[in-house]
Amino acid sequence: MRDAVSSAYPVTFLSIEPKQTVAEQDATYGKELNGDLYEAKRTLMLIHARRMSSSADRQTLDGFLTLTREERTAEHVRWVADLLRRQGSIDYGRTMATAMAGAALHEFAAAYGALPPSRDKSFIAALPTWVFTRP
Repeated sequence: MRDAVSSAYPVTFLSIEPKQTVAEQDATYGKELNGDLYEAKRTLMLIHARRMSSSADRQTLDGFLTLTREERTAEHVRWVADLLRRQGSIDYGRTMATAMAGAALHEFAAAYGALPPSRDKSFIAALPTWVFTRP
């Protein structure tokens, strides 16, 4: 049971994290804007965009992924961010994060629901929904 909880929690966070840097480019976020794209992290959204893209866009994306961090320009990153939007990959990431948050909450309740209330239990239980509401 704990393995199911420990698997679902990080996937929830990783599914929604890039959406924050791509879709809501807001100076209050506190991270480099589009940092995950500059780093070419192989996120669910990037994998989805590649899978849904035309062969020409896949080829361009693959070329981007072969560049070093230093070689990736703002223009490259804007193109990838636009690809994510055009392919519905940001929405896909949010949908997957929502599903994983639900799974995490279900597994948490099954594994730890019978334990008495505590500050720590409340904190852990709140994590899957926190990723959607954090600043």
